[in-house]
Amino acid sequence: MKYAVSILTLLAGVLHAQSPSALLGWGRENPAVDGPSRGMGDAGAALRSDKSWDPLLVARSGFNTLTALEVQVVPSLVWIDDGTTSNTIGNVEVPRLSVGIPLGAFGHLGAGYWQRFSRSFAFEDFNDTGFTLTGEGGSFEAVGSYALALPFDALRGTALGLSYHRVMGRDRVLSEHNRKSPDEFYGVSRLDTLETRRDGEYWTASAYYTRGPYDLGGWMSIPGEVLLTTHRGASDQTFGADAKRTVDAPVGWGGAGAWRFATHQAVVARASLESWDGAVSDASDRWSLGAGWQWNGGGDRFDDLWQRSSFRAGALGAFGGPGDPSTAALTAGLGMPMGVLGTIDLSAQVGQTNSESHGEEVSDTFVRLYVSLTGANRWGQSQRKRR
Repeated sequence: MKYAVSILTLLAGVLHAQSPSALLGWGRENPAVDGPSRGMGDAGAALRSDKSWDPLLVARSGFNTLTALEVQVVPSLVWIDDGTTSNTIGNVEVPRLSVGIPLGAFGHLGAGYWQRFSRSFAFEDFNDTGFTLTGEGGSFEAVGSYALALPFDALRGTALGLSYHRVMGRDRVLSEHNRKSPDEFYGVSRLDTLETRRDGEYWTASAYYTRGPYDLGGWMSIPGEVLLTTHRGASDQTFGADAKRTVDAPVGWGGAGAWRFATHQAVVARASLESWDGAVSDASDRWSLGAGWQWNGGGDRFDDLWQRSSFRAGALGAFGGPGDPSTAALTAGLGMPMGVLGTIDLSAQVGQTNSESHGEEVSDTFVRLYVSLTGANRWGQSQRKRR
């Protein structure tokens, strides 16, 4: 992995300004939160819900009563500037698919797909030398979980959870250099590819407590191993066998809390620490912080839409990790009921990531719109009985 990062850094020197989050470490990381949390500074992991599922704080799902399916889609636009050149990137990702099934007194089962890291980018040489660099793919996790609300009176309001994370995926960086001399009719194209595949696993244990207007939760991941396989290829050169090595999965611990007040309102907060030293040599730990607010609409289907909708706002920050980037962003969100189709949550995040490349400050200013559709219902009951 260290060899792969050095190649990326070398190639980046001749291109337009780069996005630090796409090039460093395993790529840009997508937090594992649900749709409503996106509008609350990615901090709503502990806020009690009948349908939400978090692949880290899975213990909260022990109190879920609805079977739920969630799909997230994220169109984004990023402006990148290194003080000399600038660039603009547009992208669409699907960071999360999840399903949760309550089992009553027997607990809760959850499963999901989490696109945790993304390597997507595309750049061209601003000197118009015919050199281009593109990245694609990333690392994703298939997650399965079980949560149980403890049945003992002395521990009422407490739940425990355990989730299994299967790390998979690959990313590929492709460089292409097209050159043609003035006296040549046909040009020459050289392709160079660096591909990294990942395969591994780890576990996460979590605990959750809710009582009255307060919700608290915490999680800790148990480090596991990930096999990295690096393949190098070029159109005019032959390389040796693929390089393989084992590293630790980038995992850590975190906590979250929520306070519900004034009938429809809540404030939330979240903090987590992610260890990178075992995954990328000499990388520092990465801290992530967030806080937010929500006004949750009530009423029935005969009320106006705005009275049944939810409004959210928040802020988030992160610092450390490979390359020591820092990120700060403001968030806003809107959740609207869609009748039998479920709920649609729209969340916008506007912020900036800063890092250094070759001693120069590099920043990307991003706007991301998270569109999350959640369908929830009680299986095995007719509509008449549910009423």
